[in-house]
Amino acid sequence: MRPPKARLWGVEMMNFVKLSGAVLFIFSSWFIGMMKSRSFKRRVEEIKELIIMLSRLSTEISYTSVKLPDAFKAIGDGRDDTLSHIFCAASDFLQAGEGYSVADSIDLAITRSPQPLCLNAEDLNVLNSMSFAMGTSGREDQIKHIDLAMKRLEENLKEAEIKASSNAKLWPSIGFLVSCMVVLALM
Repeated sequence: MRPPKARLWGVEMMNFVKLSGAVLFIFSSWFIGMMKSRSFKRRVEEIKELIIMLSRLSTEISYTSVKLPDAFKAIGDGRDDTLSHIFCAASDFLQAGEGYSVADSIDLAITRSPQPLCLNAEDLNVLNSMSFAMGTSGREDQIKHIDLAMKRLEENLKEAEIKASSNAKLWPSIGFLVSCMVVLALM
């Protein structure tokens, strides 16, 4: 004996909802894996950009007689990325007249950045240790600290490139496979 038509439609609808939910769950897990993978690639890009900006800062300090806030503004102007905004904001904090040190202004600029950085704690530690020496030492010492920070960032860049190459394909696959296992377990 066949079930009534209304009941059969309910079972079909229930299967459709389950299938739609499973597809949506698999897609969203894969997408989260892609986002994680992208953060590894962005870290490499941000370290490269930070090295370039520190090189420009070293040039500004060594060949011009501008104050540090003006040097920060010069390397941050003309670009529209997160690191440029951070250096421009640090310049604004230094010029605000509220007694911020260079380290405080860079730290405030990073924490108040509209878009988060993908730099890890070690990368930020390099930037912070450099910023503590800025403004309290002479021009030659500042250039030495910038060069040291650039060398440490280049080491971090090599490590980040290795991680990015190994994890770029791993995270989307993990997201997809784990979500497939969960869907199969719940079906």
